[in-house]
Amino acid sequence: MILPLDCHSLRSPPARQYIVLQQRILPVPVSRGSRAPGNCSQACQSFLTRQHGSPKLQSKHLRTSKVKAAPPSGHTQGPAVKVSDEAYPPATEANKDAFASQWTRVIVIVAGVMLLASLQRQTTSVLAVPLAAEFHISLPQLGLLQSAALVGYLVGQFPFGIIADKYGGAPVMLMGLAIWSVISGLTPLVRLVDNPFLWLTVARVALGLAQSCAAPSASAASAQWVPAEKRGRAMSILYGCFNAGSVLSMAATPFFATELGWPSAFRLFAIIGLVWAAVGWKVVPSRDYSKKDPSQDQSHQAGLQKSKAGTAGVEKVSDNILHAAQGAYSEANPQEQIRTPRNWPQIALLCWTHGVIGWGFFIFGTWIPTYLDYLGVTNLKTAGLLSALPWAATATAAVLAGLVADKLETGLGWTTVRVRRVMQSTATLGPALVLLPLILGKDHVSVTLAVACLTSTLALQAFCYAGFHAYLQDVANADAGKLLGLTNSSSTAVGIIGNLVTGQMAGIEHGYGIIFAITAALYFGSFITWNLFMKGAPVRL
Repeated sequence: MILPLDCHSLRSPPARQYIVLQQRILPVPVSRGSRAPGNCSQACQSFLTRQHGSPKLQSKHLRTSKVKAAPPSGHTQGPAVKVSDEAYPPATEANKDAFASQWTRVIVIVAGVMLLASLQRQTTSVLAVPLAAEFHISLPQLGLLQSAALVGYLVGQFPFGIIADKYGGAPVMLMGLAIWSVISGLTPLVRLVDNPFLWLTVARVALGLAQSCAAPSASAASAQWVPAEKRGRAMSILYGCFNAGSVLSMAATPFFATELGWPSAFRLFAIIGLVWAAVGWKVVPSRDYSKKDPSQDQSHQAGLQKSKAGTAGVEKVSDNILHAAQGAYSEANPQEQIRTPRNWPQIALLCWTHGVIGWGFFIFGTWIPTYLDYLGVTNLKTAGLLSALPWAATATAAVLAGLVADKLETGLGWTTVRVRRVMQSTATLGPALVLLPLILGKDHVSVTLAVACLTSTLALQAFCYAGFHAYLQDVANADAGKLLGLTNSSSTAVGIIGNLVTGQMAGIEHGYGIIFAITAALYFGSFITWNLFMKGAPVRL
């Protein structure tokens, strides 16, 4: 593909592009004195390469963009520049389809891993009642057992985030899947030891440690493969499949436990995990993850930071042009590249927000079957099916939230910050309101009301995948795995506390009502802080 371009149109006053970054407007600093053919060609090549990174917008703006200017008098048009098809998404329709096929395959494999992670993690929760009966485990011990997996999960989050950013999210997830499947398959051996509670706890810690790679690796894989404008949808699909795993576990585990004995569920899910890991190694495309587009994160952050006050002209410049201009600046002035700040207040906000998500997610994921037993649902199969309903709604709502988020941004022209704010507000204020009826206690709550409230709560919280989770990649593309590892560590730590507190409270009168009151208060607090302090500011680790 050969395109002529006059690189001096980037410098002419009528066509000055601006990059809005960190709440300020910066002109593209291309030196007026750099007219040597080498410098001109380099800037043009960088412009086209970055422009080339968004094929859909490229064709539109190459034909219709008004950000153009005639070359200065006496200046001849620069030489034709060939667009490279090696580093970034190519321009031809065939190659665009090939690239889309690659990242689609990655997302499919990663989605399958997320499903199996949840499937195997929930097995112990679904079987909590029969395991407690067989091994004489009390409710406080059950809370400790459920928290054991989160201890291992907490330890591995940030290290796996670093590894995923460096070596690729998809390969790290497949490695983890193979390991935790083996651990799951060996769990029934606790029947052969003298202290089964101790060894169940050890097995849960090991399982959590292996599974701690899942969330940060999924975030890294999305950032490494998925185009920025499709990440809301991609993350919602990934976590929709994660919650679908809970649905399958809640529905299938009681059947296998009743018909074939509870060890059969662990073994079957382990075999499925090993098979999917083998398929993934064959399907995921090979790639050098050390080569990254240095302007990708900065360009999207520029779009996040666009201000409407006094910048009407800037608003007309598309994110695609900002992408290209930032790339030209970075290559022409490597010694003066803009460095994203390490924004600790925003990092603290993200850790708090994810902590509240973790409190609700881990409590509901662990205690719904036990709560239904407390309300009088003693049949294991019935409890499993009722427990599956909230997670089925979660998986459906997660995919819906992603589609809505992408539609608001690309179809209705909402800014990225506004979309993320609305999605996350839905994920916090909604559950805070829906949980209120459950505070009343057992005497005022029927099984039908409880299931309806829990289903609505988890369905609304699923909007966080198109809100909070996609926002992490918006503000820290290059560090998406590490940042999620850090925030998910906070989420897991809060989840451990939540499980321990719930285990202690479950045995007392009105204990569950108190837990629901605390959960609603946390959701409401997160809603307030998110809307007050979420600014879309870029961060790095």
